[in-house]
Amino acid sequence: MVRDLFQLNTLYKKAIVTLSMTLCSVLVMYGVLAVQTYARAVDQDILKQQVADTAASVSTLEHDYMRRMDLLTLDDAHMRGFIDTDVSLFVSRQDAHTLTLHDRAY
Repeated sequence: MVRDLFQLNTLYKKAIVTLSMTLCSVLVMYGVLAVQTYARAVDQDILKQQVADTAASVSTLEHDYMRRMDLLTLDDAHMRGFIDTDVSLFVSRQDAHTLTLHDRAY
C-alpha cells in the first residue's frame, strides 16, 4: 500500500514537472515572439521614416530640375554649341525598326 502511494506520488511529480516545463517553454516562446514583434514594429517605423525622407529628397531634386529647365533658353543652347536642325526624329515604340532591350512588344 505504501509502495503504491509512492508510485502514485511519483506519477504526479512527473506530471507536474512535465506541465511546469511545458508552461516555461511556452512562456519563453511567447517572450521571444513578443520581442520579435516589437523589433519588427520599430523596423517598420524606421523604414517609413526613410521612405518619407527619400520622397522629400526626390521632391527637392524635382523642384531643382524644373527650375533649371526653366532657365534653359535657345540662346543658351546655341552658346553651348548646339545647332538647329531641319529633321525631326522621334523614337516610337510602334516602329518596327526601333532597337529595344526587351523581346516583347508593349
